[in-house]
Amino acid sequence: MEKSHNWVDIKTDILQTLNVEWVKNTAIPLLDSEVSLHLHPNSLLEDGTSSMTVADFVRHYFPPGRPQPTLPLQFRYLEKQRGTPAFCLELFINIDQYNKWCKAEILDDTDGLDDLDFKDGSLLHASLGKSSRRRPRSDSLSDPQDHIAKQQCTMTGSGAHHRQISSMFKPLPANHLSKPVHKSSKINFEKIICTVDNTTGQTSFTTLPDSLTGYIQDAPFAKGTMKNAYQLILAGVDGEVEYVAKRFFRLSDDIDQLSDELAGAGGDQIAQHNAQIKAECSRLRQAKWFLSAFYDHCSVSNVVVNKYITIADAFLLQEKASVELSAASGISSYSLEDEGIMWLVEMQRPKNVEHFSGTLSHPSTGMDLKSSTIYAFTHFSYGHSNRNLVFADVQGSPAVVNGRDGLILFDLMTHTSNGNSGIGDFGIRGIKSFAADHKCGIVCRKLGLDKDLPLRARVDSDMELDSDDDLGMARENHGTAADGGGNKSIDGSGSATGGSDDAE
Repeated sequence: MEKSHNWVDIKTDILQTLNVEWVKNTAIPLLDSEVSLHLHPNSLLEDGTSSMTVADFVRHYFPPGRPQPTLPLQFRYLEKQRGTPAFCLELFINIDQYNKWCKAEILDDTDGLDDLDFKDGSLLHASLGKSSRRRPRSDSLSDPQDHIAKQQCTMTGSGAHHRQISSMFKPLPANHLSKPVHKSSKINFEKIICTVDNTTGQTSFTTLPDSLTGYIQDAPFAKGTMKNAYQLILAGVDGEVEYVAKRFFRLSDDIDQLSDELAGAGGDQIAQHNAQIKAECSRLRQAKWFLSAFYDHCSVSNVVVNKYITIADAFLLQEKASVELSAASGISSYSLEDEGIMWLVEMQRPKNVEHFSGTLSHPSTGMDLKSSTIYAFTHFSYGHSNRNLVFADVQGSPAVVNGRDGLILFDLMTHTSNGNSGIGDFGIRGIKSFAADHKCGIVCRKLGLDKDLPLRARVDSDMELDSDDDLGMARENHGTAADGGGNKSIDGSGSATGGSDDAE
């Protein structure tokens, strides 16, 4: 476990390891939302600390001068053996929540057979003799293959004892010292920031006067269907800071075309690439503007929402065409009249990604306040844009937001009435998919969006729409939210996840 590792990712790794054993005794694996980390002995983590890195976590809970934590007896020898202080975390399972989901799945699988008995929050002898017809149970809309497949078995009785997990320590692999050292290129960049007009929501770009020096790895550490992600280190007043730099390696949504379009590309192709990278940055900046307006509207309306949702900060870096090119750009040479390639740059985030919608599928199935808030935000944004824009591929990772455990949204897509907001904009057809799928939840209703902005009536009366058959064909070709939108996206850690990458 490295000091820079994030507790969100660590918990995900622990859960994956635990589920290997868990499904040997029960048919349905645990979800991330059904488990929580506690400090030994059974102390809840303070809000805002579950998304910290290991180093920040240790500094917060165990500052110099504070008594060292008490370890369980079976782990004290490790502390003595290593000669360094240690602390212990415990993984707790919300068995009532787990059983609630299991009951719903089992009743669906058995077509309402009444030989199931649920007492005192425990499952009693419920045999899963059929394969499920429902979407695999998931915290998100990611690819079902990311989760352990269900196995046919008998559920344990009320007397079953779930052993407390004290540690899931993994020693370093035998080959960890022989891992390759990644090569990088030292590049001078121009930094470009995106700003938004507070009144109209229109974005603009400004090049800052001072150049930046950075090191970008030659090879991507993650790859989506249309973008590559590279590790980037920028030198600045705060020392060296790690980022994720993204670029498109193809600009068309041809599933048979997987080669790098920029390899040997000319000036026109580079200019097209840069235009789409700017569109990605513009979408994020506009999303911040819409989210701010949404929270203001909720405050004025005195409606309680999840206030710990934010949008990823991003900026652009452009290589200078007159100097040496980075190997990561994929471009062998520039002409003097060419513009340098642009990169979309974001901070690193945990690998854990939660999906709320796909490219052309917008289910409203989540019942928690966070999900209801996001559904209402997308509905509000449609109205706030004068019915010209909807957000799609809404996805996010855990993050500390205003000192609390929250969610940071990234890689958002938009469908607009003129269809020119960037790659993956399906225009009116995309807006129609939102109108057809969205179901107002509790936050929508409390804000009055169901009455003030009835989606089906407004969309059908205001726009000339394609037929439902056309929409169905588009969904079939591009995928649905159940399979993550049909493509793979790159999250802030660079991991490829279910969802749309860009057209994603």
